[in-house]
Amino acid sequence: MTKPLFDEIIHAPNRLQICAMLAAVESGKAHRSTWLSLTGRGRDALAGHLAELRRIADLADPT
Repeated sequence: MTKPLFDEIIHAPNRLQICAMLAAVESGKAHRSTWLSLTGRGRDALAGHLAELRRIADLADPT
């Protein structure tokens, strides 16, 4: 399990959307034939960031 960690680099809304889309695939082709992919370290950072967002959200709804 990845340790929850708020990541300022990933949190920017556009980056968070890009990371979420890339997490679901091995790689993706962007406009003008640019290939993008998350590194292993990037996937770990995203997992930690999402875990922290879930932890924060759970504070608002402790059911």
